[in-house]
Amino acid sequence: MYLFMDETDEQSCGDHVNSDREISAFRTGILLAKSKAEAAMVLLRFDLSDDDFMSNFPGLAKKVQELPDDASVSD
Repeated sequence: MYLFMDETDEQSCGDHVNSDREISAFRTGILLAKSKAEAAMVLLRFDLSDDDFMSNFPGLAKKVQELPDDASVSD
């Protein structure tokens, strides 16, 4: 199965994220995360490892790297 997460990415994640609805929920969760900790919780919820995330969703991974470690730091 193939995922279309980033504008230029067409990658397979096996059985981790496997439907348009899950892809949308995953992408939304990552984009709404206010910290790396929140993004990590999204990865846990979707049972996606850091390595799989970085290799299959490099655009989203870059956005997460720009987030503060903890949301309380940015408040």
